[in-house]
Amino acid sequence: QLSEELTRFEQSLPAPMARWAEAEWQFWRPPQFQLAGLRIGELALPDAPTVRLPLLVPCPLNRPAWIDSSEGGPADAALMARTLLTRLLACYPAGGVIVHAIDPAGRTDPLAPIGGPGCQVQPTPAAVTVDAIRDLLHELTAQLDRREMALAAGMLDAIDDRDRIIVLHDFPTGLDDGCLALLRNLMDVGPSAGIQVIAT
Repeated sequence: QLSEELTRFEQSLPAPMARWAEAEWQFWRPPQFQLAGLRIGELALPDAPTVRLPLLVPCPLNRPAWIDSSEGGPADAALMARTLLTRLLACYPAGGVIVHAIDPAGRTDPLAPIGGPGCQVQPTPAAVTVDAIRDLLHELTAQLDRREMALAAGMLDAIDDRDRIIVLHDFPTGLDDGCLALLRNLMDVGPSAGIQVIAT
């Protein structure tokens, strides 16, 4: 009975919450309103391996998503980050979120094909130097401060209040103490303002 109920439940889920192997992305269209969550995996018990419960998390993410690269290596971790980012982006209406990439290793287009010239989702190249990373984190911290002030004044419509997603590769490689302090603040306070972190 539970398996039958899960099957019916799965058939009603939007693409970001569908099974990873079965999502019908060719029929996907940007939602009119932000969706409440996305699937990051499945849960099952050894005694009932065929009963797999979807593991859903809220959108925006209320805590950083950490991807362990100890088994598959950096390449697999980067692929998982792009997959998770794709599902997270699919929760938003068109133009509803901005992506920022931090890649101290300096790889070319770490989120390709999401970024690139003219892309509205990731409008700036990945930050690869300590100075660029620090500047980006300072800007996101300032964005957080502007949102808090605008919220207190009842003037959210006067600022760019779109959610932000930070995709951070090879954490904590290439980050000095100043960057780590800024990042920790964004991880602690940012989720309440729609600033989310995916780290590998």
